Amino acid sequence: MSSYHQDLTLFKELLAYRNERSLTEWELEEFTRLIEKHPQFIERLAKDSQLESMLKTITEDEYKELGFKLPAKNIIKFPNNHAVNEKNTRATSKWSSVAAILVLSFATYLFVSTLDLNKPNESHEVAPSPSLVVTEVKETKPLTPQEEYERQIAKIPQTGSMKRPPAKFNSATNGDHTGQLNYGRDIRPLLSEYCFHCHGPDEGSREAKLRLDTADGMLEKSAIVPNHPEKSEVIARIFLDDPDEIMPPPESHKTMTDTEKETIKTWISQGAKWERHWAYDNPKKQALPKADKEGWNDHPIDQFAFAKMKEKGLKPNKQADPFVLARRLSLDLVGLPLPPDKLKKYVETNFDANYETLVDELMSTPMYGEHRAHYWLDAARYGDTHGLHNDKYREMWLYRDWVINAFNKNMPFDQFTVEQFAGDLLPNNTIEQKIATGFHRCNVTSNEGGSIDEELRVRYNVDRASTT
Repeated sequence: MSSYHQDLTLFKELLAYRNERSLTEWELEEFTRLIEKHPQFIERLAKDSQLESMLKTITEDEYKELGFKLPAKNIIKFPNNHAVNEKNTRATSKWSSVAAILVLSFATYLFVSTLDLNKPNESHEVAPSPSLVVTEVKETKPLTPQEEYERQIAKIPQTGSMKRPPAKFNSATNGDHTGQLNYGRDIRPLLSEYCFHCHGPDEGSREAKLRLDTADGMLEKSAIVPNHPEKSEVIARIFLDDPDEIMPPPESHKTMTDTEKETIKTWISQGAKWERHWAYDNPKKQALPKADKEGWNDHPIDQFAFAKMKEKGLKPNKQADPFVLARRLSLDLVGLPLPPDKLKKYVETNFDANYETLVDELMSTPMYGEHRAHYWLDAARYGDTHGLHNDKYREMWLYRDWVINAFNKNMPFDQFTVEQFAGDLLPNNTIEQKIATGFHRCNVTSNEGGSIDEELRVRYNVDRASTT
């Protein structure tokens, strides 16, 4: 189903809800959004309002003209006819409902038959109707990031505690390109998503002998001309409408947003500075931003966090009390809340002084390794069963326990990864290092008798390579 027809289906549903009850806040927002996105929907709203008004003013004679028979004893009350049978309330209610449904169905058919909403590109002119009440749309002041955050948070009690503000809200200044853009943070992700498949490192899929993933490659053929977006072929192509020339091409099924296009354009106008991936550069200590709020200069992480909140127009919450901090700490380190007696012991004394002691105690328990290991095991696609067909049990627990023990021993990360990738190739390798290579056997496997060996071998190797 196309995007337009999905919107049309949703609009019809909201229109039906509107005739039955008041729309919720979310429904009202969606209703407004759909009308703004598809102006032709306004005619549907106009027709619906005319129908509602007509049904409220229809007379007995007009009802007869529609071709319906009046039930005996005029049990339906019309504005110009007050003869109502009050003796049989149940019968009256029943026949009134039936008649109302018939009138509504017939009148709706008459109006809908004159309306064709299945042409999204067709403009419709709506004649003004005295029965249509038009609400004036007042221009509202845009919400500040802090107000938007509070508005989103206010919805949480209604939608469930697990609901959070939209992910895109993290970019409160999204679209503001007044600051200096960073290639690794702002540009490489866009080029990787939209360009590298055809103009990246893979020679087999490269088009036009053009590379945009290297500093020299992106300057060839005037693809990118630093400081001159108007001379850059990349800018010319991404802003085109011609399906034969636009990039990325329609067959890629990827479409850049206006904000993404402007981001690349701004980066070029700022000099198009290229950078290697951060993993290949030596870490550089950054100057610490100073926080103009008491208590936010105690730790470097706090200073960076406060600076980013200020940049986004947000304000920090009040400091959590010791009970909340201790609970968060325990859930984060071992995945379980502190026992009440231990919580009381740490909180009711000098919590600030006992904080690091509590951290050390939690990290010294076996539960620490069990909790931290499950994140890695998820990424390594660990499972105690095959994952296909009968999904039978397989012996993998030795690798699982190796990962848990590695976290509990605080094994250095380089050793942690090397032993999993090539523990059996290390000089004088141990049985534990061989067990670590179980990482390569965590992929989904099949024990079906009719499996094709070569097919599964290729699938297994692709899975292992992509995961590694």
